[in-house]
Amino acid sequence: MHYPPTPPDSEVIIEFYPEKCKACGVCERACRDVHHFPAGSANCAVYAILKDGSIVKTHPKKKIPKEQIERLVHLTCFQCLEPYCMKACPTGAIRRDGGMVIVEERLCIGCKACLTACPWGIPWLNPKTNKISKCDLCRTLSLGIPACVSMCPTRALHVRWKVKRPYEDFIEILKEQLIYQAAGSASK
Repeated sequence: MHYPPTPPDSEVIIEFYPEKCKACGVCERACRDVHHFPAGSANCAVYAILKDGSIVKTHPKKKIPKEQIERLVHLTCFQCLEPYCMKACPTGAIRRDGGMVIVEERLCIGCKACLTACPWGIPWLNPKTNKISKCDLCRTLSLGIPACVSMCPTRALHVRWKVKRPYEDFIEILKEQLIYQAAGSASK
């Protein structure tokens, strides 16, 4: 199934249904494979927020017991309305296009200004190209639907249109968890 081209004023994100997710890693492998990223790299990841307050990146070969997991979170670019990464980019390599935030690789100088500007740490420097990468919903590949969404075996990922504040609940939970972790580290 292919979603239609995004109208210029649309907002689009990848919506995550944690109750369906098995933390199998297929979304990350699909992203890595279609973009030809180095091993261990992808524009998305699944994290487990544990009942003890810690946050860990999941891995299909290192299963976390279900009773330890508070919730799973699929983390990828939020396609922000006013992206900090875009504002920080000195070359204009990051821009909004049809509701998505994309990186024009030919303009990227690999300075990492966007990486430090993003409060969620989404952009990353691809060591293979020395250019910044982040989720653009596979738009640059003309796949029609993001690889992570199309390959998810449990259908835990969906494309969502016209969302003004994506992942608002997750952002609040993540802030609380990071504050909890910082407080724990400070007391040691």
